[in-house]
Amino acid sequence: MSILNSIPSYTPPPGRPIGEWGTVDEGAAQQLQDRLDALINELGLVGLQVGLKRPDGPIWTGAGGTIDLRRRVPLTPHHVMRIASTTKLFTSVMVLRLVEDGRIRLEDTIDRWLPDFPRAARITVAMLLSHTSGIGHPPFTLKVKLRLLFSNTVFTLDELVELAARTPSYDEPGQSHQYSNANHHLLGAIARSVGNRPIGDLIESAIFSRLGLVHTALLPDHPPPANLVSGWDNVYTPSLRPFELKPTNVMLASHASTSGGMVSTAGELLAFVDGLFAKKLISGSLLARMTAIEPCSEPAFHHTGYGTGIFRIGIDGQDYLGHLGLFVGSQALVLYLPQSGGALSVVGNLSQSRVFDVASHFAPVIQGNAL
Repeated sequence: MSILNSIPSYTPPPGRPIGEWGTVDEGAAQQLQDRLDALINELGLVGLQVGLKRPDGPIWTGAGGTIDLRRRVPLTPHHVMRIASTTKLFTSVMVLRLVEDGRIRLEDTIDRWLPDFPRAARITVAMLLSHTSGIGHPPFTLKVKLRLLFSNTVFTLDELVELAARTPSYDEPGQSHQYSNANHHLLGAIARSVGNRPIGDLIESAIFSRLGLVHTALLPDHPPPANLVSGWDNVYTPSLRPFELKPTNVMLASHASTSGGMVSTAGELLAFVDGLFAKKLISGSLLARMTAIEPCSEPAFHHTGYGTGIFRIGIDGQDYLGHLGLFVGSQALVLYLPQSGGALSVVGNLSQSRVFDVASHFAPVIQGNAL
């Protein structure tokens, strides 16, 4: 069964306060919103949020589609959705805050905190951040997928570290770049040990409170926000009909944890990436280290290079800095264009939300061009 054939077409509801969704002029806001609304049917999406900052400063956030498959409840910019692996960018910045405070060094080997982890004396914090540790990607097995159907099942961060220890390695430490969720699980465990606080509290103090983010949370460390909506999937889960990942389901978030367990809005993702590059979270020298890019080629993710917790992402011949997230019932993307200072965020409540196609439509605006 295809999700794309199971939902009716979308008709934008009247009376939306589009002019209040940002600081661009009302005509530009309507043009951006019309483009977003059209993409819902063109790309076969359920719901979509987009946030952007133009090079000259004005911002806009918009939303189209619905929170449900029957097109009953319109999605708004204030609804919260899961952001999958975009969480890794938050985790990386939180760890870099600890580096900034002198509590961790990027060159530290992880045996200082995880002495029993395989090859811990040869793996550094920097290798975890850049996915060059050689640690394998934990498999999303049928057993885990079946547990997904029971929302009261919760994984602990310690269990995820143990799973990473049992997962076959990709390579020797420092020899190659290979993307793995396990890297950020270990980073979460290290930060928790260093900070001596729950990991959700560390991310909140390092990022949320500094930027005034009130709709962003790490599940299940934080309770699900009241306006968190369901995600929809027919890709990852063993179901004969579209699987609804309900807001009360914390199993997936606990299994993803510091690699993919966060929820947010496109507006707050935009504020996060803009705050990061405005040096509100880490110093300029550490930001320069973070964004020193080594080349790589991962076409499925549009990765053309990797840094220390961030990626270079190529779209339509233009390179951006940012991070992609995709998993059960969600896709997210944040992009920053250093040449212009423009930024873009995209969040959808469907496993295949076509975020790169969406970004292609709005990228001209953050480059300083017309839509």
